[in-house]
Amino acid sequence: RYGCAFMGWNTKPDGSGDSYLDGDYITITGDITLYAQWHKTYILTFDKNNENATGNDYSIVLLSGVSTAIPQDSFNNYLIEHYAIDQWNTESNGSVIAYYESQYITITEDTTLYAQWVKTYDVTYVDYYGTNSNKVVTLKEGRIITAPTVPTKDGANFQHWTKSLYDPEVYNIS
Repeated sequence: RYGCAFMGWNTKPDGSGDSYLDGDYITITGDITLYAQWHKTYILTFDKNNENATGNDYSIVLLSGVSTAIPQDSFNNYLIEHYAIDQWNTESNGSVIAYYESQYITITEDTTLYAQWVKTYDVTYVDYYGTNSNKVVTLKEGRIITAPTVPTKDGANFQHWTKSLYDPEVYNIS
């Protein structure tokens, strides 16, 4: 049925009877009528919202009124070098409802979400003379990051990260 998802069978047209999923076994003891149960669906479209972004068009079908997680892969579907999708928004200018990773959305009509892009930076942690290897973390502009595991070195205690080996400015990164 166009615009609907098949949800199974039921012994009553309104779905209040005994339910059976497609493939279930039924013991028949007499005449029975099973009614198809349908749930309205809508399309959630993800718009890259930037002509420089690469990637394939992306949309999913959702059940009407059912809370569904924003797919993690939607944040990686479109690419712009040194930028990342920070959120999806119901308006192209980012002014209305924002959806971040792991959030849920409930739709009751076809809906388009627009990518909201943010600059990214690579932060390289260099562990001079310690036991941990160097680590690169990509940081979205304006976000807080968690520093990697505290390095260890025989005969020394870790104090803090600095901008460079010879720069005394301390970066208190937690």
